[in-house]
Amino acid sequence: MRVSSLRSNRRLLLLPCSLLVALSLQVGHVQAELSQHPPGWERLQPAQQRELAQVRRRWELDSHSRRVFILQMSERCIRSAFTAEAYRACKRKERQATFALRLEGLKRINALRTHYGLAPLLDPQLDLRSPQFTVQPIKKAAPSGAATA
Repeated sequence: MRVSSLRSNRRLLLLPCSLLVALSLQVGHVQAELSQHPPGWERLQPAQQRELAQVRRRWELDSHSRRVFILQMSERCIRSAFTAEAYRACKRKERQATFALRLEGLKRINALRTHYGLAPLLDPQLDLRSPQFTVQPIKKAAPSGAATA
């Protein structure tokens, strides 16, 4: 069999295979979202579940305008940032504001969870930000053939 025909056969199979992978990932993601409830959810009475869901829903609706405001402020800041340092400062401010808003929501939800005897979702005192990675400069190798001392 010729190499060119093998390549064309692979190309023909590439699209259906990639579609199957994408669909399976999407279905798994949706199933995980549908089956996921906060820890301890099954121990609550139906009325308590409704109340906890309402608190979460109210928080999402109440904080929506604040989330939009944070994004708008960040966009304005980024548009006016002409240096890498200014850009990083904009992103840092956005992360801090988003983090503070998220903590406020967790405190509201955790207050009701504690009232019902459930463990808090996350400890509001924890630093939930992702770790900061630093880029280390690449050390130049000594030229080949150079004498080492």
